[in-house]
Amino acid sequence: MYPKVLDINNQLVAVLDTAYKIGYTKIKNNLWTCQFTMVLKDKKNVYIKPKYFIELYDHDRYIGKFIVNPKRTIKNESTNEITFQCEHVLSLLHSDVFFRYHQFSNFITKDFRRINAIALCVLELISIAENGVKIGAAIPRFIVNILSSAKDKTKEG
Repeated sequence: MYPKVLDINNQLVAVLDTAYKIGYTKIKNNLWTCQFTMVLKDKKNVYIKPKYFIELYDHDRYIGKFIVNPKRTIKNESTNEITFQCEHVLSLLHSDVFFRYHQFSNFITKDFRRINAIALCVLELISIAENGVKIGAAIPRFIVNILSSAKDKTKEG
């Protein structure tokens, strides 16, 4: 399957059906990455924005949700290509962008989007832990319990 672009509200914006050289790296206990290449003048490049998400599948298997790292985007005019480097959405949890906006009441729409992005990261972490349990990975029981509790609370709201 081709990478999908989702906006900050997790709504589908575009399917990058002209992407090629699609790859990903899943290293245990490390931040996952993915990359893909597009033709430099492709019309769908306008949909790939720094705060938008890239959802990646390997055939029918869900790989994860990523965010484009604009500092690592490579434009090569000699080959007429642009290569996008992405990091897993969990990278947002240690980004200072979110931690400058602590507010615990009277949320405005802008703040709600940030909270939504953090919630998305937590859900992705839950998904990773659930998949790890299914394949028999050694995940400490207390982490599984915490993530299960968080998952239950997200279903309530």
